[in-house]
Amino acid sequence: MKYNYEKILPILIDLMGKYTSKDSSSVSYETAEMLLQGILYCIEENFKDNNILDRNASIEFLYENGLDIVNNKVLEAKGIYEDIINDFEDYGVRNYKDTILKGIPMFFIKYIPKHFPQNNILTLDYPIIKGNPNSKCGIDLILEYLNSVKIEKEFLSLFNKDIIIDFLEYKLNDYRNLYLDNICFPVLFNTICRFISGNEINSLILSDKDIMILNNFFVGYSKDKIKNKIETIMNTILNKKMSDYFMYLSDDYAFFFYNKRYRF
Repeated sequence: MKYNYEKILPILIDLMGKYTSKDSSSVSYETAEMLLQGILYCIEENFKDNNILDRNASIEFLYENGLDIVNNKVLEAKGIYEDIINDFEDYGVRNYKDTILKGIPMFFIKYIPKHFPQNNILTLDYPIIKGNPNSKCGIDLILEYLNSVKIEKEFLSLFNKDIIIDFLEYKLNDYRNLYLDNICFPVLFNTICRFISGNEINSLILSDKDIMILNNFFVGYSKDKIKNKIETIMNTILNKKMSDYFMYLSDDYAFFFYNKRYRF
């Protein structure tokens, strides 16, 4: 959306003054540009997440209201994070542990909504299932990331910790330091494999017999038919919230099954 920058200028000048303790002349061009982008970020918050607000409202109102939305999202993110770290298990995966237990707290410490609400602060090294959306930044990105991590954590908590650890050790000898991928991706895939082969989930490691059953199960299936079957299985073994979230993987899983790639 295009804005009248003459109306934004008083907000920017006031913000530069507060940023430099009233010495706005010392603000570099780069800092002023970042402050301006922060103002625009707050204004746009009024029109995200199905918020209904008159775009003809004053710029001052849109900015202040948008800043309130940002601050409320920070509080929401902190609440989700508290849920995540309650009984949090990292399964020995350093990248997962460092991102959640070290990285996220640093975001809350360094994030300054008043000045730079568009800043992510973090690189979010641990990958979530859908990947970080390029269209989001600042608290919007962190909030989506934490919501995803929470669902993924709830899924992993369905398993005995040792089952996941044994599986990761089987996949990669020094997985604790070297495993950089999402944990849920292979865990759910092998859960589906074990379901098809009729085994209880007392292990996620596939035997030769399991693979033979999988090959026979999908014989003659097209990739689309395999995908439909996987989606049915997901709806069977997962609750709706998890199924909706992980359904994104059905196409990737269909590719692996179609090409008989059961170990990756």
